Amino acid sequence: MTNSFQKKRSTVPFLTMFTVLFFWPTYLIPASDFVAQKSFYFIMPFISILVVYVYARRLIIPFESVLFLIFYPLLIHVFLNNLIYADGQKIFLLIKPLFNLMVFIAAVNCSVHYVSSRDSQLMNKGINIIYLLLLLSIFIQYIHPPFFLLLFFNASDISTPVGNRAPGTFEWVYATCSVLGFYLVYCVTKVFVYRKYLYVFPILITLVAVFISQSKVGYVSTIFVVAYLGFLLLIFRVKGAKTLLLCMCSIFVSGIALIVFSGVELTHITLFFDYLTGEGKIDGSTLTRLRQANLAIDTGVDFWFTGKPGSYNIVIENAYLDYIYRYALFGFVTLAFFILTLVGITFLTVKNNLFKSIHCSTSMSMLMSSHITLVSMVLYALAGSPFDGYKISFFIALLFGFLIGYQKRFYRNSFGA
Repeated sequence: MTNSFQKKRSTVPFLTMFTVLFFWPTYLIPASDFVAQKSFYFIMPFISILVVYVYARRLIIPFESVLFLIFYPLLIHVFLNNLIYADGQKIFLLIKPLFNLMVFIAAVNCSVHYVSSRDSQLMNKGINIIYLLLLLSIFIQYIHPPFFLLLFFNASDISTPVGNRAPGTFEWVYATCSVLGFYLVYCVTKVFVYRKYLYVFPILITLVAVFISQSKVGYVSTIFVVAYLGFLLLIFRVKGAKTLLLCMCSIFVSGIALIVFSGVELTHITLFFDYLTGEGKIDGSTLTRLRQANLAIDTGVDFWFTGKPGSYNIVIENAYLDYIYRYALFGFVTLAFFILTLVGITFLTVKNNLFKSIHCSTSMSMLMSSHITLVSMVLYALAGSPFDGYKISFFIALLFGFLIGYQKRFYRNSFGA
């Protein structure tokens, strides 16, 4: 098998899945938000099947695939106990875990064949191009919200009464912040572990993109992912950990000072802190979430066994509360088990493969950023439902598949990636 064919079998299909996830023009054909978003759920599985069919020499279905199937006892239980409310949308919920599973399996098979240093160079170039295009879309959208090409990617209101919030090619700013967190960790690892200082510029641009999002959970999670990276480097005794943590503290203090003294208007954030200090009214976003919390808890208590799917016009912008509202106690326990298992498996993957990949900056950066991004979903679940959401659930399956394939690769190739 030639090196050229090896490269095709590995990096190209993985980057293809990344590109489709980030830049498929969901709203190219005018349709309702529901139809446009749900159509994408069929696009990614189709691309995944195509990738496996064209590139996988031997299909690998890892044991970890079971993790995506643990939702079925919950979904079937609630569905059978609420047949009177059954409609097409609720039946569709029974298919969604299978779609995530398809993306996961395709990512595993791509990752297993990602084996050479030449592949890592192409992977690095592809990741940089994809994220720089995403960053470009965010800034264009922020400066000029009605830019016609970006209307193909989402239907969110960019201009709000309290300022612009640009999600780029994703539907919601919290989802955009979560994928930017991946690239931030990727670049920070390159800078502090491998001294590739060219990545300082994309780090700054990424931080600005998160900053203008005005996403409270985005701010907290961005601080978390960098701090957690420093923690992992420290406990695994990788060079650069202490320098990273020192720089992070300095940037954090400087950033707070810059915001305070520059007079930058961040109304979504300032209203929230005014409310916390008792000196102002609660902002609309926080008030909405408080009302959702009350509704979810009350409904979860009333329908503690059968669950209450209810009307899907009701949105609960918190994954934990959403599962309590729709699936009661059984739902919350299932979601918690899924998250804890996902975090545990990916942490062990990092621990087992960290020093096998230390010689390759791209492999190491991908390993760290994939795990840390998945852990950050614990926080992002407070502002949305990333494990079920539009696009972001496929992003989770893609990263998880990369890590599992990465783990299996070392059992197949003694020289690693």
